[in-house]
Amino acid sequence: MTHLHPTTALLEARLIEIKLEKTAFIKALGISNIVYRNWRHSGIPEDFHYEISILVDVSLEDLKVGIQSSQLISDQHLALAEAQEELINRIKTGTSNHQLTIDDINFLLSSIQHLLTKNAQ
Repeated sequence: MTHLHPTTALLEARLIEIKLEKTAFIKALGISNIVYRNWRHSGIPEDFHYEISILVDVSLEDLKVGIQSSQLISDQHLALAEAQEELINRIKTGTSNHQLTIDDINFLLSSIQHLLTKNAQ
């Protein structure tokens, strides 16, 4: 089970709600994946609260407090969202390079089946 800082838990819940991929959010904010990964544990620095509140349409007050990850989004749902994002990225990369192998396709099919099963639960 991953521990999410309450501010990051709120952010990730909002990203899922508004269907914004984490990679797109990171790019729009102009930060690196490493910086974002650090925020998952340490929290979002206040310097970024205003811009993030606008990007994901959440109040500054809510963002400052955050949520406990169990309040709005379970770790299982978070893992599901991360798996979906990884799947989307693999598909985009493979199709743009025209390099999808049989193993890639089998992986994608099993991932889709797994996600559909998890989503139905």
